Amino acid sequence: MAGRITQSEEVERKVAADRLNALAGEFRDDGTVRVTIGNKTVELHPPEEVEYSIDVVETKRRFRRNRENIRIELSWKPENND
Repeated sequence: MAGRITQSEEVERKVAADRLNALAGEFRDDGTVRVTIGNKTVELHPPEEVEYSIDVVETKRRFRRNRENIRIELSWKPENND
């Protein structure tokens, strides 16, 4: 895969949790990780160890609603360098 596929949507918390659990299950298994984004499935090839980063931001706004964000990033050099 070359490039980026992005999907953003508003979902219920349970749906977000289900999607995170599905992704965690893919990483728990050895081998290929399949990620479905919209109508596409991308196959990734992480090694045994990956870089893990988590970022939490709380924004306090004076005149608009406050905002909270969590960003989780996993990165690696693929074992399968096609």
